[in-house]
Amino acid sequence: MASKGERQAFEAHFRQSIDGLLPLLYHENCPNKLTAAANKHEHRPLVVGHRSGMIDLGLAELIEALWEAGAETISSCEDLAGSAYIQFASPLHGGDTFAAFLGANGIQHLRADRPYELTLPGVCQVTLQSVLIHFPKSAIERVTAQWKRMHLPPNR
Repeated sequence: MASKGERQAFEAHFRQSIDGLLPLLYHENCPNKLTAAANKHEHRPLVVGHRSGMIDLGLAELIEALWEAGAETISSCEDLAGSAYIQFASPLHGGDTFAAFLGANGIQHLRADRPYELTLPGVCQVTLQSVLIHFPKSAIERVTAQWKRMHLPPNR
């Protein structure tokens, strides 16, 4: 088992390595980028720093607040059979913090850590250990209001 110092050093190295690749998630030629054609809900463009995407209207305010706090998201949906979801680039890029936030606020959620292939043809291909979090669609407004009130930054 790694010591606390070793774990912190690993996490810092991981964040530094991945942080350089994360802007590729938002690159206009990235085939992984969610486009309006793939989105079944009413959506709008959102830009915060290097992050950009077409975001479902029901989640736009929450995604904007997460991005402003430094979280890196891969995808999201306001309603998938009554469940909203947000997929984070990694546990260290908002996934752990958001899951803990939901739990601390008594909001039912389901977390799945899973690989995500990021490919930019001719540039790179990398597998991220993403965090997919589902929570009730009916809780979106409550989650958004509580997140904004707490101003929680992700694990950064």
